[in-house]
Amino acid sequence: MNRPALVCFGALALAGTTACTPSWNHDSGMRTLPASYVSLASTTAAPPKVDIAPSNDGGAVHSHPVSFVVPAGWHWFVRGDDLITTRDGVFLQQIFIERIQVDQVDQPVMGAFPLAVLSAKQWPVRTAKSLTKRFAAEMSPADAAEVLLASRRNDPGITDVQVLDVVARTIAGQQAFRALFEFRLKGPLVDFPLYRSIYCGFMLGDWFYGISYTAAARYYFDRDAGTFEMFLENIRIVDK
Repeated sequence: MNRPALVCFGALALAGTTACTPSWNHDSGMRTLPASYVSLASTTAAPPKVDIAPSNDGGAVHSHPVSFVVPAGWHWFVRGDDLITTRDGVFLQQIFIERIQVDQVDQPVMGAFPLAVLSAKQWPVRTAKSLTKRFAAEMSPADAAEVLLASRRNDPGITDVQVLDVVARTIAGQQAFRALFEFRLKGPLVDFPLYRSIYCGFMLGDWFYGISYTAAARYYFDRDAGTFEMFLENIRIVDK
């Protein structure tokens, strides 16, 4: 797919959502993603409607809220418990924040994009849906990276995953991993380009926090990679 075609595709994805409700937000600056709430099933109760593995602990668990700074000129949208922000359209580039509780086996999509077939089901890639093993409390960054990358390789919606680099780094005061990899989306109606992704993640208590940047490898990835690095520098974990 050449760059003009990519531009049209990305603009369509962005325009299609701005014309509907809920819509993209266009204001930049500091924002906070509220705590993620997960209901846990008791051993005697029926399974909950949310896709969570059974647990011996009833009640609910919460992640920490996450504060971030929306880059100038970018658009953002809170989808359920996740954050998506893009400059030109999600199929050109996007920054994504997700949080996964250790007993979680799926990520329900609430407040999905109006372009449901493309944006909600295929994009962004959701980690919990394709786990081959679970995240665990106090898991090392290296082990968490293996869980994340195994999920990408197991995801039926993507193909040709190639890991380029995995290193350690610090994010919001937490020891984390930084993985660089490439992949392609599968789609019978669209010839998707090669994508490159930086995925950073860490464990905090019983929750995995993932912050990723994914863009078309041609042109867009390099152009906006610096913006993502500044985004990472401004990530903060908010005390509950």
